[in-house]
This record gives sequence, structure tokens and C-alpha cells, in this order.
Amino acid sequence: VRATVRLLIIYDNGQGVLRAILRVCGQRNWQLTELDADDGAVDREEVSVTMTLSGTRIGNAAEALGEIDGVSAVFHADDEPD
Repeated sequence: VRATVRLLIIYDNGQGVLRAILRVCGQRNWQLTELDADDGAVDREEVSVTMTLSGTRIGNAAEALGEIDGVSAVFHADDEPD
């Protein structure tokens, strides 16, 4: 069953974490349909992106991406902190 999920991912800046996130998405055949880079509002050491992903078995995307070294938090975009 294909589904779509929108996630806010906070991760360490300058450590290649975004590449690791994209690699995991590719390995699981999840399609990235939207990507919004942050405006630096988290802080200099951490940055964030909001991604819309679609694919099969996408329900565990937040958990799978949250296990990547350097990822500090993953929120469903509906649950974003204020």
C-alpha cells in the first residue's frame, strides 16, 4: 500500500546527515516529492528539513530516519513544535 508522509527532520549540520537520510529513502524506494530546507532557525549546529515522502511501508519512516546517526528529532509535519 502506497502512502505519503510529511516529516520535519532536525539533524547535525555539516556532518553528511542529509546524504544519509536520502540514502535510506533510496534504499527503501521511498520517493521524495517535496523538500523544504530550513532557514537556520534551529541553531548553527543543527538544521532542519521538511520532506514529503511517498512509498510502501512509509508508516515507519519517522522511526527509520530517526535512527540515523546525527538525526536528533523527527516529527510528523502535523505535529511540528511551535
